[in-house]
Amino acid sequence: MKVKNKDLGAINSALFSLGNHQGDISKRWAIAKLARKFNDANELLSNQINKLVEEQGKEDENGQKSLSPFNKDYLKLMDLDIDIECSYFTIEQLEEYSPTVQELVALEPIIKEGDD
Repeated sequence: MKVKNKDLGAINSALFSLGNHQGDISKRWAIAKLARKFNDANELLSNQINKLVEEQGKEDENGQKSLSPFNKDYLKLMDLDIDIECSYFTIEQLEEYSPTVQELVALEPIIKEGDD
């Protein structure tokens, strides 16, 4: 599946949250295996952001580099897609895990509704 870089952090957090409130170890393990793929992708994105900060960041009075959230390369990076090897969730599949509303909102980019 293709996921926007800007959605990775929220999806990753929601998957960990979803896994943490499962009572059944097999459900937690299933979510953990999926979450690892998103966690790895999120780490890759973080490395690219850190590289941008190092290359284009401006130092503040304390010597800390930061990047403007309006930096064109940062915005372009966040708008790109990353391929993650997994299938979209259906509502029926997620129902088994009793997600919260916050988790559903964060997972929306990887939920497939209907027959499309």
